[in-house]
Amino acid sequence: MRRSLPLAISVSGLLLSGCADAGKAVQVDPPTAGTGSSTRPAKAEGTFAKEGWFGGPDGLHARIAIKGVERQGAKSVLRYSVTSLDSSAKSVAFAINLLDPVGRRLYKPTGSTSGDGFAPGATREMAAEYPAIPQNVEKVTALTPGTAGEFPGIPVTGTSTDAGTPEDPGIPMGATTTAPSTPGGRGAPTGTQSPIGPEGSAGPSAQASSNPAVLYDVIEGGAEDDASSGSPSASAGSPPGSASRPAGAPAEFRPEDGKTVASRSARFGEAKRRLDVKPFYRDGAYIVAVFDILNEGPGSTPANASYTHKDHPGGVFTAFSIQVPGREDVYRAVRIGQVQPGRPAAYVGSTRAAFRTAVDAPVRGFAYLPAPPGDVSSVTFAGGPFGEFEDVPVQ
Repeated sequence: MRRSLPLAISVSGLLLSGCADAGKAVQVDPPTAGTGSSTRPAKAEGTFAKEGWFGGPDGLHARIAIKGVERQGAKSVLRYSVTSLDSSAKSVAFAINLLDPVGRRLYKPTGSTSGDGFAPGATREMAAEYPAIPQNVEKVTALTPGTAGEFPGIPVTGTSTDAGTPEDPGIPMGATTTAPSTPGGRGAPTGTQSPIGPEGSAGPSAQASSNPAVLYDVIEGGAEDDASSGSPSASAGSPPGSASRPAGAPAEFRPEDGKTVASRSARFGEAKRRLDVKPFYRDGAYIVAVFDILNEGPGSTPANASYTHKDHPGGVFTAFSIQVPGREDVYRAVRIGQVQPGRPAAYVGSTRAAFRTAVDAPVRGFAYLPAPPGDVSSVTFAGGPFGEFEDVPVQ
């Protein structure tokens, strides 16, 4: 009998995925090799810079350059700049979440960041404040609200005067407690809860008041598992690192994606879209799935297009998953917070699937998935309505 991972949401069976926008998806061709990407490295000052489209559908075309994160006593401060590459003035809120991929926490801004009137060609220096990041965290991943997506490997400097520690002081390091069951299976978090803070921009958070937010692995187990092997093993106050699944090291900054390794198209009614899969990579406790979705026409991509699993509403790409060949566990997008009945959850990944809607306009997407145990060098990627892709490399 297999042993399930303790920090997981075990769900019996692999369920069919769906797509939120109109038209039933029909696969129309097999995977093929290709090249190209919707995200380019920016030629700008600063170590961590990328360009993309941000905000709503056909929003602001801009370059983001992240300077770094500094602890300042009881808070942490992210400094970055936004340069408009657009032809007209646009307003976009740049609320950037910070992910600790090793400690398994998501830090959200403690205040709103103005995004009014980005003038063409102008650069705006910006800053955002967060709860104090623990002193032992050396790097975080900045999650931007656009196609530039994730910025891994951002250094954290400075000193925190916050007396808090990475774990709940009432629970010894390595201890576990029982978590409540969640709809669609049982779950256990991969992070901790801290003092109350406002909601970030990562979608409809199920635990908006938790900052840093609790992260949950979503793993569907094989039918051979019994009830006890899928039972929860940690609570919202359990320390990160108490799982048997090792976290791994944070990823270095990646200014651009690798070349497309496989492609597959699907129809959505009369429209056709293509999924171009890039090499995936490991960031701490997670595998980051990276891909482009290209509108092949006819007509524009619906502004509300998404690829959502019916049992995991709220996320843009929850129909996507990975699996290690020869194993039964299926790994889906990492969830932010507990599931609350009648409310969609938020997931770590792209906040939208249609940042661009025109024909032949690629849209970069990403999703954070729990990393399977062991040294995994390739996975089978289930792309929801686009079908399966075998042997996707994990760098």
